Parts: sequence; structure tokens; C-alpha cells
Amino acid sequence: MQARSLSLEQAPPYRIPLRFFITAPVLGMLAALLIMLAGPQIWSSRWSSGLLAVTHLLTLGYMSMVMLGAMLQMLPVLAGAPVPKVVLTGGLVHFFTLTGSLLLAAGFVWAEQTLLLTAAAMLTLGYGLFVSMTMFALYRKGAGNPTIQGMRVALMGLLLVVGLGLLLTLGFTGRLVLPSIHLWTNVHLSWGIAGWFAVLLISVSYQVVPMFQVTPEYPKWMRRWLLPLLLITLAIWSLLSLKGASLVLETMMLGLLLLELTLFAATTLWLFSKRKRKVPDNTVLFWRIGISLFGLVMLLLILGKYLPAVQLELILGVLIVQGILLTMINGMLYRIVPFLSWFHLQHLQLSEGRFDMKLPHMKSFITDQAVRRQFYVHLASLFCMLGAVYYPQLMTYPAAILFFLSNLLLMWNLGMSWSRHNGIRKEILGEG
Repeated sequence: MQARSLSLEQAPPYRIPLRFFITAPVLGMLAALLIMLAGPQIWSSRWSSGLLAVTHLLTLGYMSMVMLGAMLQMLPVLAGAPVPKVVLTGGLVHFFTLTGSLLLAAGFVWAEQTLLLTAAAMLTLGYGLFVSMTMFALYRKGAGNPTIQGMRVALMGLLLVVGLGLLLTLGFTGRLVLPSIHLWTNVHLSWGIAGWFAVLLISVSYQVVPMFQVTPEYPKWMRRWLLPLLLITLAIWSLLSLKGASLVLETMMLGLLLLELTLFAATTLWLFSKRKRKVPDNTVLFWRIGISLFGLVMLLLILGKYLPAVQLELILGVLIVQGILLTMINGMLYRIVPFLSWFHLQHLQLSEGRFDMKLPHMKSFITDQAVRRQFYVHLASLFCMLGAVYYPQLMTYPAAILFFLSNLLLMWNLGMSWSRHNGIRKEILGEG
């Protein structure tokens, strides 16, 4: 799909997705502050209150904010399926999910049941509204392409994640007897990462990688079969895990799941090597680092029996959440936000007949230097965060400071793109 084939006729106002995008690094900075406040003891266990708060700020908060904003923008543009009452829907979804994420983090930190239950209600409202509205838009559209089909699957995964989260909240607060709650937590986490984030990321990649990076299309067999195989494998692993099946069987299914994700990662790296546009692109740095870490995760799972269980869980968590998902999301934002800035302005220029004005190039909204600066800080924060698992007294505070700075730079860069868009918009409308 090329940019000229896209339509913004029914797209939401630019401020709607940008509200979600800019909120994401703010929640990242808050997570960094929580790490600093909790100190080295945050790495004592994956179940520590501080780490649970940070994890949910980065998943329910940071990552989901980007995914929700991207879907609100992309459905009408890529699929011709506008979300009904998008301004109202976007505002309510943003309010409920942001408030719910903050209350959930506070509930974990202070071990306050009322906060946890209120957060669960807010998040259920926010995600329930989002899923119902976007599902309505998608099914009204019809069968659609692999990206649209993948979005439908991702929304069903999100619905399951929210349902499992609600069950776990009731279990943690004693409102529901939930046997083997740690197993349910593992399934909840796995569906959140693989069934929601990974499925949506893969679906979006089918469109944005060839379009933005000027690569060949993903193989047709992959676009058709990868997501169904991924979901079947994830479902079988979940059932085996909850039923306490043989560790060998459970490990085999988990290995197959990771192999499927690694196949997508390797194919994406291969597509990057076939880019038709040979001009250096700094956003590719994020994708290459994030995708390459799939292999490291696979290696750690193979060699995991030689590592202490607590440290292995924490290392895998840092690699998957910060190393893979946040890194790739950063790369997506540096492509999507300047593109939207330019494309919305182009649409406005045509509708206003301001052909006397020349729009700036997309790269001018966020400069290469700004992207590189944030990339290196993000990479340094990742290395320090991995080091903090093994040397918490030495590395926790540098890791948190660097992670805060990385998100501050990301927020600044996105804000500068928004500011420049608004300035040029005023010029087109004759207001400046």
C-alpha cells in the first residue's frame, strides 16, 4: 500500500491519536520514577509490589496507549472503517485506560484493594468501549486484508487479557477463589504479550513495513497462516499450563510459540535488507535491535536451566517488554507521527486550495539527530536495566535515570512534531 492510496476523509482529528502517543512516554517516565523510589529491592522477585506496578504501567499504560491510538487512526485510513463517534470514543477510552492504569499501579504500590478494584472497573470500561467500537467498525467493513483480519484477532486477544485481568484482581483481593493464581497470572501475561501486542504488531507490520521502509511485501503464506498458528499454539500452551500438564509438553509448545515469533522477526530483518530506498533511516535501528533480541530470548530459554529461576524471569521480562516491544514501538512512533503530521497537512492544504505553500519533508518533523540521540539513550537504559537484575545496588538507579531520560526525549520529539504541525496548520488556514 502506498501513501497516495490512503484516505483521510474519515480519519479522526490529529489530536486524537497524538493524545495517546504522547501519554505513553509520560507513563514510561512515571515507571522510571517508581523504580528509583523502590530502589534495588524491586528486583527481589517478579511479584514485588513495585515491579508489578512498573510492569502494568509499561504494558497497560505505555504499550497499550500506542496501540489504541494507532488503531483509532489506522482503521479509517488503512481500512476505510472509521470508529463511530471517534472524538467522544477516543476521549473516553483515553480517560478510562489512563486513570485505570494509574490506579492499578497505585493499588500495587500501596497494597490497597479499593484502588485495585476501582482500577479494574475503569480498565474494563475503557477497553470494553474500545473493543466494541472498533469491532463494530471492522465487521461493518467486511472480510478485509490480512492487517484487518489480524486486528480483529488482536481485539479478541485484548478482550481475553482484560477478562483474565479482572479475574486476577478479584482473586488477589479475595473476592474470588482462584486456584493456582500464579499459573493464571502467567497465562494473563502471555496473552497480553503474544495474543494482544504481538498479534497487533505483526498485523500492522504487514502494512507499515513495506509502506514506510519501501521493502517487498511479507510472504503471502506468512500473512495467511502465521497468526492462526500463533493463536492455536498459544491456546494449547495456556490449557497445558493451567491443567498442570507435563513440563516437557508445555516447554515444547512454548518453544514452538517463540519459534513462530522468531520466524516473523527473521523475515522482517530479511525485508529490511531488501529495502528499495537505500537512504539511511534511523528508525530501522529500533526495529533491528528489537527484532534481533528474539534470538536472545530463545537462547535464554534453552539455557535457562543453568540460570537462577528468579533472575531468568526478570531478564526475560526486561528483554521482552523493554528490549523487544518498547524498542519496536519507539521505532513505529518515529515513522507514524511524522507521517501523520505531513499527511494531515497535505489533506488540509488540498481542501483549502493553498497550493502556494510547500509542505516540509516528513523527516523535518523529527530530525535524524533527535531520533539517534533518543535511540542511544534507550539502548543504554536497556543495558543498564539488564545489569540491574544481577547488580541491583550498582545499576538500578543509573538504569532508572536513563529510562526516564529516554522517555523524556521521546516525549519531546513527539511534542516537537505536533508543535510544528500546528504551526504549519495555522499558516495554511491563515491564522498565523
